[in-house]
Amino acid sequence: MNLNQTYETRRVADLTPHPRNPRHGDIAAIRGSIEANGFYGAVVVQKSTGYVLAGNHRMLAARDAGIAELPCIVLDVDDARAARIMLADNRTAMLGTDDIEAVLRLVNEDLGGEPEGTGYSAEALEELLAVVQPESPPDFPSINPDEMQTEYCCPKCKYEWSGKPK
Repeated sequence: MNLNQTYETRRVADLTPHPRNPRHGDIAAIRGSIEANGFYGAVVVQKSTGYVLAGNHRMLAARDAGIAELPCIVLDVDDARAARIMLADNRTAMLGTDDIEAVLRLVNEDLGGEPEGTGYSAEALEELLAVVQPESPPDFPSINPDEMQTEYCCPKCKYEWSGKPK
């Protein structure tokens, strides 16, 4: 289904955050992205109310950054569809996941280890690295797998045996 939509440039001062948006965004992180990368894309606005349905926090960050006008996709939808669009935009973004190793490769290889404007702090990247390369506790014993004896038990007949890995 295609919606009745137009593409316009609107003054930021004329845009209104949706008053019932349940999402709380990190405006400082978004502003950092805008300052590093510029404003890209568009905010989605309901024609009848002027409420921002998607991009509320991007619009607020742009306002804080002193941007006067933004590209907008203006949708001619009723209030119920507007609420669905706003909720879907919020929820579908939350349902996605990141490939942690791919994030680390992008920052390290493509950005030279400098995460400015990405929303990732150095601390956040260290936390991601700890997930993919966890450190062993200092008292964790070192085991040579060639010397390790392994105990086995058949779950069906309960026959027990042991052996070394091959």
